Amino acid sequence: MKISFSRFLLLTALFWSDVISGKIIAAEPETNRVMTMNETVQFDFTDSSQFERIMLVHDTVMGGHSNGYVRQQANTLLFSGNLSLANNGGFASVEFKLLRPLASATIERLVLNVTADDRRYQLRLKTAFLPQGVAYVAEFTPKTHKHDYAFTLQDFTGRYRGRTMPNFPTLNFADVTHVGIMLADKTAGPFRIALHSLSVGTK
Repeated sequence: MKISFSRFLLLTALFWSDVISGKIIAAEPETNRVMTMNETVQFDFTDSSQFERIMLVHDTVMGGHSNGYVRQQANTLLFSGNLSLANNGGFASVEFKLLRPLASATIERLVLNVTADDRRYQLRLKTAFLPQGVAYVAEFTPKTHKHDYAFTLQDFTGRYRGRTMPNFPTLNFADVTHVGIMLADKTAGPFRIALHSLSVGTK
């Protein structure tokens, strides 16, 4: 059956409206990705074979002047740069597209091991069921020494351009396809965060 282009756009808009409202439920994860009890999976940020690609997304896409870069330093991946509030800017981020999903629906927590500069960062998760620009976000303030920061499903809220989204679909760690780190703490100046590892497990 053929439909007009305008009809196609309308159907697409209605689809994403249902996704945001939670009316469309995420598909069940593949059964061959089941973890045993207490098993963990660890992602090393310096191991490029674990990611399909790494993307830098800053406020320059909207006319801002922030910058940020990634480089390998010893056994860590360093994300550093300068946050600028000029021209209504104020965010810098790095995003990793995972080569494989985190694991099964039995995951209860995610642990990020980092070293940073006492600034307020965001851990951002995306799934294939979200429209562009929308993410599950948990904020944290990493210290200047290497440390584990644990997150549960309840720590994340749905956001779009800094605004909390009501009636957002429930997060399932098994659906996560992208992991990102963003700085948007409304404070201009240099930043530096060393990414060590990402672990997920059942406890």
